[in-house]
Amino acid sequence: LEPHIEKMIGVYRAKCDAMLSALAESCSSLATWTQPDGGFFIWLTFGDGIRLQDVMRFAGEERVAVVPGTSFFADGGGQQHIRLAFSN
Repeated sequence: LEPHIEKMIGVYRAKCDAMLSALAESCSSLATWTQPDGGFFIWLTFGDGIRLQDVMRFAGEERVAVVPGTSFFADGGGQQHIRLAFSN
């Protein structure tokens, strides 16, 4: 089991690094994001001039599934957030 875990850590680290690199290249003027210490997700926070509905529509047109932050805020917040998964 340990060799498999070590292998998968490398696989997911590479996926995370690729996503972080793409975000830095393409989104630095539009959003900020977390630098995960673990897990499978990166949280994006968009600036006030970005509408989450537009991001969701564009992502869907590009066949990219994103989960809006509103799904994770019990208090109704999260309107400027999305969760991106690099696990699959």
